[in-house]
Amino acid sequence: MLASVGFTLIAVCLAFLYYIYDGYGRLLSILASQKCGPSRKAVENAGELNDDISLWPSVSVILPVFNEEPRVVTKLRNILAQDYPRDKLEIVVVSDGSTDKTDDLVAEFAEQGVRLFKTPGRYGKSLAQNEALGVASGDILVLTDAAVEMDEACIRELVRPFSDQEVGCVTGALQFRNMGDSDVAQDQGYYWQYELKLRELESRLGWLAVAAGPLMAVRRDLWVPLQSWYGDDCVIPLDVILQGKRVVHSASAVGWDESFNTLKQEFRARVRMTVRNLHGTFARRSLLNFLRYPHYAFALWSHKIIRWCSPVFLCGIGFGVLLLWLGGGGMTLISFFMISMLLGTVGVISVLLGKKVAMLGTLGNFLVVNVAFALGLYRAVKGRRIDIYQNK
Repeated sequence: MLASVGFTLIAVCLAFLYYIYDGYGRLLSILASQKCGPSRKAVENAGELNDDISLWPSVSVILPVFNEEPRVVTKLRNILAQDYPRDKLEIVVVSDGSTDKTDDLVAEFAEQGVRLFKTPGRYGKSLAQNEALGVASGDILVLTDAAVEMDEACIRELVRPFSDQEVGCVTGALQFRNMGDSDVAQDQGYYWQYELKLRELESRLGWLAVAAGPLMAVRRDLWVPLQSWYGDDCVIPLDVILQGKRVVHSASAVGWDESFNTLKQEFRARVRMTVRNLHGTFARRSLLNFLRYPHYAFALWSHKIIRWCSPVFLCGIGFGVLLLWLGGGGMTLISFFMISMLLGTVGVISVLLGKKVAMLGTLGNFLVVNVAFALGLYRAVKGRRIDIYQNK
């Protein structure tokens, strides 16, 4: 009896893990090829900007910064070089209590129309973005970070889909330029390419409910003030959907960032994102109701929540193996599990030491990321919040 329960538990948990990291994407591909879903309009056909640039919407680029002295000048030059009518583009920099020379450097761009707003203290990214709304005047708000370099046509391609009045939020194709610099960056790159594939397919189906925080645009009249402990990339798309508008992915709106090169950075980021996004998603829990929002609920559970629960399924496999052992059966599975645990341990050690051991490093990164998911899940359930953070 114990052996059969253990075998069933292992099979169910393995099925969920496959679905999380491969099966869901394959299912979306099939559905998209059959043109299923509430919207058959691909993002490329979401709309076109009028040839008369006087009719293009006004845009406010919101740039929150904290002690970005080394790269804020490069970022501002990057925005000013965008292929978008200059008289339709304003830049609002919110300095979130910076203590270095960031404010002085931004002030040098005042004659080029860059507006600087300084918070009296450290607010955190989300509250700093709220403050920008008090001075920004654009119909479309483009959110970005100091670390992201946008292609010349990025803002134009982010704005293009808004000619469809049903579109309320557009997310760009964020890419990482240093995916080969370290094993951690390379593995994150594989993960992120799968993530972009999911977003593009969900967008084609009309089910997209996530966005890239450093490369996102939203209609000003759909902005809902952010709470400090929620991520903008999580709650802004959800708020847009709750107001009856769609979120689309624009593959032609490209920006470049740098991925984390160390395991410590990756671990901290995964914990933070899990905590903030769990809080944000469940704060809009009506979208998780299959009866009210069947397509969005399916996408959110499949894309986000079940993935955050992947350490639960890994533990379920371990418990299933224990039941097999107690039931006196499945020695082959038990042996396979023990060997996998040994290889996983070697992989984690190789990652910590910075030594690549064939596929073991990838296995080690996978296990470490799932530990981060588990810690983030635990902290979210306990009610822990993260208001202010730095990606360092």
